[in-house]
Amino acid sequence: TIDTEALTTEGKDGPELELARQLAAKGLQAGDVVVAINGIPIANGTWSLRELRNVQRRGEVLRLHIRRDEKVLPELVTIDPVMKTLDHYEIGVAIGGPVISHVKADSAAFRAGLIKGDVLLEANGQALNSEADLARILGGGPNLFATLSPGAGSAPSDAVVTFKVIRRLPEGSSPNTATAVFTATLPTYAERRELLDAIAFTRTGERFWVRPGGPAWEAGLRSGDRMLKVGGKTPKGFETLRAVVGDAKDSAVVFQIEREDKKLDITVTPRKARGNLAGTAFVLERPIWKVTVPFAESFEVAIVYTQRIVIRIVQTLRSIFRGRVSAKNLGGIITIFRASKATTKIGFMRGLLFLAMVSINLAILNILPIPVLDGGWLVFLIIEKIKGSPVSEGTMAYFQWAGLIFVLGLMVFVTWNDVVRLIDTW
Repeated sequence: TIDTEALTTEGKDGPELELARQLAAKGLQAGDVVVAINGIPIANGTWSLRELRNVQRRGEVLRLHIRRDEKVLPELVTIDPVMKTLDHYEIGVAIGGPVISHVKADSAAFRAGLIKGDVLLEANGQALNSEADLARILGGGPNLFATLSPGAGSAPSDAVVTFKVIRRLPEGSSPNTATAVFTATLPTYAERRELLDAIAFTRTGERFWVRPGGPAWEAGLRSGDRMLKVGGKTPKGFETLRAVVGDAKDSAVVFQIEREDKKLDITVTPRKARGNLAGTAFVLERPIWKVTVPFAESFEVAIVYTQRIVIRIVQTLRSIFRGRVSAKNLGGIITIFRASKATTKIGFMRGLLFLAMVSINLAILNILPIPVLDGGWLVFLIIEKIKGSPVSEGTMAYFQWAGLIFVLGLMVFVTWNDVVRLIDTW
């Protein structure tokens, strides 16, 4: 929705005044609702804010379809970029290259040729910054999971989906990585959702997405490059890059990267970030596109969604135990609080959904075979059933103390991770 404050010229100067005058010149009014951004229908408020932010970063012209008094205006409204210099520095990169950590056997993703370890760069020619981008691209604009039961006539315009990936080649190969392209025939949105459900992702923070036209792009960095060192430091995650760039300000930063088995040193000079104020003229008032299902069917939808969360949690835990995902990705009470606060700002239901996800995480952890947790008691009961007598009090006490020390140690570890993240973001 158009923000009433954005239309006011009183007390404004500089870029803010320029934006208010432009909105008035375009004939926009308080209460106008945006139904499409740059030709893409809005699926939900969260996606629309994300797209507006992306357009702001790129400094592109906003092309909007507006609904007023329940009627979509026939004229396309265009808003030119209104740039403002911000206080922080940037180089124009974001954490990117979602890495496939698991592909379900005999799934559409498996048949397409995608395998564990592939780094997704593009889908249908569009760059991927995250798995959420993949859901949006496969959904034809709106997030693929925005609609639960697409009806007739809502099939994708093109049945073929093309994936561009970076694949690590067998040991001893030179180069040790290669770019590959795979295709999958997915004529319905249901099949596209099944493909996403069959893939588990991780984001190591080693690779990044590079915004065309930014300082990093101009210096020669490209999406999919793997970070080896940033400013002489070995990155422990994307937070390292943020910290180094923030400390450097307008001083040059040397990136040591790996690209197709070649190690390159690229020097990037950060610039003051510039924000496009055009996107700030809109506020999230309510979702434009709502999907409702019968009460009985909602339980089925909830079960499917919960099942998907459980599978991904188990896959992530397995990857951590095998050393494929760093345990530094674990978070504690501080991370939960910050994420809960951020999701609740988006909306009450989104915050409730996040708390449900946290509850599922805790439920799975609680049934792990660790003494002092319910899973540990289940193990004792199973042993008692097998041997026909209870475990001795001494043995039980020993394992209980060991389990307590492990749980307390885990709490200290995840809290330390939280503190390190907080320090890196300051």
